[in-house]
Amino acid sequence: MRFYPTNSWCGPAWICVLGILQTLACQSPATPHPSPTSEVQDPVLVLDLDGDPLDIFAKDKRHDVLLFLRTDCPISNRYAPTYARIAARLAEQPVDLWRVYVDPDETPAMIRAHAKEYRLPGRALRDPTHALANALGITVTPEAVVLDAQGVKRYRGRIDNWYADYGTARARPTTADLSDAVQAVVRGEMPEVPTTTAIGCPLPTLQGATTVKGDSIAPAPLPGADGVTPSRVTFTEHLAPIVYARCAPCHRPDQVAPFSLLNEGDLRDHAEQIAEVTASRFMPPWKPVRGHGEFVGDRSLTDAQIAIFRAWVDAGLPSGPDAARKAAPSFPHGWLAGTPDIILELPEAYVVPAEGLDIYRNFVLPATVDGRVWVKGWELDPGNHRVVHHAILSLDQRGSAVAADAADPGPGFTAMEPRGLRSPGGSYLVWTPGLIAVESKHVNAWSLQPDAQLVLQLHLQPSGKQERVAPRVGLFLGTRPTKTGLTLRVGDVPLNIKAGDSNYAAKDSLVLAADIELLSVFPHAHYLARTFECDATLPNGTTRDLLRIDDWDFAWQDQYRYRDPVQLPAGTVINMQVSYDNSADNPRNPSTPPVTVVHGPSSTDEMGNITLEVVPKDKQGLLALREAKYRRAIARGAGGTQHYNLGNVLRDRGDANGAVEHYQKALTVDPEHHWTLHNLSMVLQQLGQHEEAVAVARREAAVTPQSADAYNNLGNALKGAGQREAAIEAIRRAIELDPKNAMARNNLMTLGVQN
Repeated sequence: MRFYPTNSWCGPAWICVLGILQTLACQSPATPHPSPTSEVQDPVLVLDLDGDPLDIFAKDKRHDVLLFLRTDCPISNRYAPTYARIAARLAEQPVDLWRVYVDPDETPAMIRAHAKEYRLPGRALRDPTHALANALGITVTPEAVVLDAQGVKRYRGRIDNWYADYGTARARPTTADLSDAVQAVVRGEMPEVPTTTAIGCPLPTLQGATTVKGDSIAPAPLPGADGVTPSRVTFTEHLAPIVYARCAPCHRPDQVAPFSLLNEGDLRDHAEQIAEVTASRFMPPWKPVRGHGEFVGDRSLTDAQIAIFRAWVDAGLPSGPDAARKAAPSFPHGWLAGTPDIILELPEAYVVPAEGLDIYRNFVLPATVDGRVWVKGWELDPGNHRVVHHAILSLDQRGSAVAADAADPGPGFTAMEPRGLRSPGGSYLVWTPGLIAVESKHVNAWSLQPDAQLVLQLHLQPSGKQERVAPRVGLFLGTRPTKTGLTLRVGDVPLNIKAGDSNYAAKDSLVLAADIELLSVFPHAHYLARTFECDATLPNGTTRDLLRIDDWDFAWQDQYRYRDPVQLPAGTVINMQVSYDNSADNPRNPSTPPVTVVHGPSSTDEMGNITLEVVPKDKQGLLALREAKYRRAIARGAGGTQHYNLGNVLRDRGDANGAVEHYQKALTVDPEHHWTLHNLSMVLQQLGQHEEAVAVARREAAVTPQSADAYNNLGNALKGAGQREAAIEAIRRAIELDPKNAMARNNLMTLGVQN
């Protein structure tokens, strides 16, 4: 390497031609640049952060590794820990590591801040005119080049094969292309593979650098949104309406997207990248195939809209008439739906590591309510939009989440499929970036009790540096609903996906026990899944498509809410099919080489299910659906919780003996589940089995000695058994534990005792 200070013999001219060939800078005759794989006669100049030009091809005694970067390229940033490891291995080698920034809008201050934020090794350079990038054949960031001590290019391409394409990352890389190339050069050898294809963000389009100027072009006609064929594609007329509607909700400051798209300059900086990711349909992220269900918040683009992005790039990024320019959308700050009635937050932040696989972290949030309330909607403030991909809110039904939290150091606990959770009020509560408070007009509210434990699961994606996440949940209160919903699940069948099987299929079906309105579907699988199909076969034999996904991506799973509820009668069969690719050709396969995979909750296992959010027509329909749901789960080997749930349904349907049978089965699995003991004691009292009821109630009080409800229940059982004094003593204990317990006070009065 050779630096040229700004007061060198070429003087201020260097500053005007940064990154241009030295022959041009000094007004020498233009000569073709030699192949970078041979010795370079004329230097290609870049700047260091102090503004001094540098000849990257100058001969010296050290080899050079160049990493081409952008501060806002998410793939570049996720590689930061890898850069650090490479630098550490090169510390004792005659090799210099350079970071070359290619975005002309990135100032030295921005680059220094970027290096500090991501702890990036090596010295930073700027290539604002892409002279160096063009000379070396660089097309994306991150992309690497190795120059030997003679300034000859020996390697260009990817760092490793972590990314298979822009939207597909392997669980871990299986090659070390850059490191292998550097070691070969240090040994004086040619790299075995001198060129590889890098995956990343295309270089920014330079102002005036396009092949065709904007106002003189006439691309192929494209249909406009109103059916009019524009003679020319422009930002103000054609791009802005699409971007503001489909991209801006996430591509704005302090949101999950890596860069903002709220103005024309933003779009120009990423024009080629946007054209590529929209053409591949990686962006905007929307997996359902059109025509297989009509969903709220459809972010997909039509073929004509996608063509507009490419045509705009090919046309030279024309601005268009100012008269057509519209202001970018504005978004509220803070809570998007107003101030919540209740805000739940963590006592301390969780630290997301700089690298690794996707993380599913679960946080227990105790309910801070004095009495029973009804929640009509909820909103998430993720605390760090950069790494929070989506979230699910559930209720801890049996205290299992509390136990898991206590056993896991730090805030929360890690689990992809935590056990013992249920959807509140039958509503599947999912949050994705840009989503305003979730409120269903079909099911008004769900119940929250003072002793409830909410569980917030965050899907977290490492960004390349440590990130702090401090989520808050906002609850909006309403009134008791007139209808109650529930969730049904199709799938979760046994799997045995042999290594190398590229087209394994799993099928399942569910018969509806009552008429329903289907509100939403939530498909779920892991890394091997490729396609999802779900349809409904009605009793008259007709079929209705509910969902189809042809390119499943574990990282972009989502809940899909129907624009209008789907009416399905009793007897309808819900069919689901999932296909899996367990071959080495599947870049998302977490195992290299592939291994046999079975059903299970870990990321290296597989699953395949669709959760249906439904509302039955009436209470009897609700009970019929719940009974069928729990019997189905028990038939498939589910344990105590499902017996407890089925016992509750049978109790509500008037089958006390059936309820007792399933409560007792639940207790064989979990003898200390206090709600099972509580409900069993009450049903035994209804059946007149008072002595048995007292024995069960005593077990409940022993398990939960601080529960007023347990002692009140014991008092009632003792009263039924004719043990008045013991009943009074138990109920007084309940009032001691909860002086506001109106039920206990009323029971005491029925025994002829004043409070």
